[in-house]
Amino acid sequence: MLNENRILKIVGTPIEENRKMWRYIRLSTLLMLLAKRVYIPTIEQLRLTDPTESTFTSKQTEFYLNNLPDEQCRLLEQRCDYREGELLKQFRTPEMLKVTLQNVWERELRRLRCAWCWYAADIESMAMWNLYAHDGAAIATTVANIERSFRGSNSVNMGIVAQVAYVGDAEPDLSDAFLRRPYLVKQECYRHEHEVRVILPKSPDDDAPGLLLENIDPYSLITEIQLSPHIEQSEAQALMSIIEKLTENRIIVYQSKAKKVIRSLHDIWDKMGPVKGQISCFGKESPVSDFADPVLRDM
Repeated sequence: MLNENRILKIVGTPIEENRKMWRYIRLSTLLMLLAKRVYIPTIEQLRLTDPTESTFTSKQTEFYLNNLPDEQCRLLEQRCDYREGELLKQFRTPEMLKVTLQNVWERELRRLRCAWCWYAADIESMAMWNLYAHDGAAIATTVANIERSFRGSNSVNMGIVAQVAYVGDAEPDLSDAFLRRPYLVKQECYRHEHEVRVILPKSPDDDAPGLLLENIDPYSLITEIQLSPHIEQSEAQALMSIIEKLTENRIIVYQSKAKKVIRSLHDIWDKMGPVKGQISCFGKESPVSDFADPVLRDM
């Protein structure tokens, strides 16, 4: 177990601190990690590619927002942008104030929370390769390793770790850990991501789209590096040799053995060898060029 003064607090469903997790990344992101630098985007930045990020609020969340103490309401009102402030000046009703403050609360959370996303299923995911690291890599870690790498860097003082909750159309019964954290709730159709998120706060005065952490020790963080199955074998061998030199063989490096999909009919054609000039059609060997029937020709 991590000590009581740990930086990362596990919330929601318990997570074993030595549970292996993977992050599917571009090679440029891997090079940054090996150079002891980690970039973690804000929720707002993630919404540029996924507008559904951090949009879920339950009835319990709405009840909480509708009953905020006066002091918290004043603090949120100070965060109103120009348009919101003008609307409240002209149409200040209890309903308008409620809607405006909820919008400000959601926007500030997305601006001030950064999410580092990890995959925590027991099987390798071709979907994750295709979506996030087609020509990249996957790195393995644990919650304990993330904690250790943060401690060594002095870049992070606090944060949380949580498994994402996936919800359908029905009103979910979520624990208190999720009521004020819409960035930990996603639609059911994202369940294939088996996501665990490390959430870090950002200063209200910082307008950057994310956190750039320095001095993150890759040897404390990463236990394995796995190259994409889509990378050609000879290229993968060259990349592994480069990574092994960069890491001085301190991290295990290998290529995924996930079955490669034949990418096109041209690949099938090239693998047919000497038989590709003659294809049997209705029991008769016919040159491919003899396929006069448009249906057969297009098969």
